[in-house]
Amino acid sequence: MGEHGFKVIVQSSTTRCYSDDEFVEAGAVIQDDVSEASTIFGVKEVPVEHLLANKTYFFFSHTIKA
Repeated sequence: MGEHGFKVIVQSSTTRCYSDDEFVEAGAVIQDDVSEASTIFGVKEVPVEHLLANKTYFFFSHTIKA
């Protein structure tokens, strides 16, 4: 549990601009299974068949428009 009373779980990735180690230094926990999280933030939309029941999702898009 973090200093503000919540746990931040980050899925491991080699393609992010911030490394797993940087997330750990900031207090996050790195793990592939995020099913214990009640709220899930993502950069890309998750296919409907991969959505977990009873979760709140926030999706953000890195859209470049000409």
